This record gives sequence, C-alpha cells and structure tokens, in this order.
Amino acid sequence: KPSEHFSEFPLIFWWVENTYSRELSVGVVPINLNFHFTLPLGPAMGLDLFAGPGLYLTNFHFQDENNLEAYLLGIFKSDDLTFTTDYKANSLSFGFQGGASFEFNMTPSLSIFLSAVFRYLNIPEIKGDWKYTTKNNISGTSATVNESDFSLWYYEINSGGVKYPWIVLAEASPASNARLAKMNLMGFNVLGGIKFRFGAR
Repeated sequence: KPSEHFSEFPLIFWWVENTYSRELSVGVVPINLNFHFTLPLGPAMGLDLFAGPGLYLTNFHFQDENNLEAYLLGIFKSDDLTFTTDYKANSLSFGFQGGASFEFNMTPSLSIFLSAVFRYLNIPEIKGDWKYTTKNNISGTSATVNESDFSLWYYEINSGGVKYPWIVLAEASPASNARLAKMNLMGFNVLGGIKFRFGAR
C-alpha cells in the first residue's frame, strides 16, 4: 500500500516541501501438480489428502517517488523536482504444497467442503530492472537511468551500538556483511466452499 510522509523545512529565504510516496506489490501465479488419496468416511462424507510440487511465477514491483518543491521567500516557486525509482523483478521458483479436504454431500449434485492447505515457497534471489528518473516539473525536462540485473540486498547497519536491518537495490554487494535478500512465502490457508455437479443423479 502507498505511504506518504510530508515535511516542511523553513529557511531564511526558502521554504522547502518534501513529499514521499512508496508502493510495494508482490503477485504469485502458481502451477501445481497434486497427487490425491481419497478416503470415504461414510455414504455422504469423504476425506481427500493431496500433496505435490509447484512452479510459482512471482512478480515483484517497488516504486518510490520523492517530490521536492522550493519557494523563494515562501511565495515564489523556484524548484519543483520529482525523483522516481521504479523496480520490477520476476522469479520462477519451485515449491511444495499439501493438505486435506473434508467434503460432505448434501445431495447428488451439491456438496460443501472445508480444506486446509500448507504451502512451502522460498525465493532465494530477487533480480530485475531498475529505473531512476529525475523530472523538472517547471521546465518539463527529465532524465532517466536504466540498469538491469539489479538485486535486492539485505544487511545490518550499526548506529550508536544498535543494529538495524537495511534493504537496498544494487547491482553488486553494497557492504561486506550484505547478502542477497530472500522472500519467504510459506503459509497456511483454510478454504471453504460449495461444489455443484451438473448432470449428477
């Protein structure tokens, strides 16, 4: 979700306003191959156990926008600049999922079910295209720098004896203690619904 931070810095002759906007989105398209084992629990009930590998296409998008406006004597706009970072990455990873589904047949053509699914997916590296744009909103001019094979890196910085986690986008390792950032999408889902069978008697 986008988040904004607004700050003002009154100077002697200039009034500077800074607006930040950041947005992060992650999308996953799964392709699963499951093996099923069905266990009847009665004339109207059944238990389905399933598990199998999966191929997951992950789309990662990060955008950061910084808008700077400067006013001479607090009245006349002297600068209006926008700095935009746009990063897009795709990853194809293998994972695993498994679970169990309980189904109750209400009629030959209608049943209700409740499923519990566990997914294991770990993306070892996020690498994509990085674009940085500087735009002068007063003159209408802009300049863009494009780079490929930019990775997401993680490391810790020490400030006042306290360690803080830090994530940056870079082509090479930005620090001696940096490592490639990983994305863990492991999770557990509970699903419920209704099944319709057409042509059942």
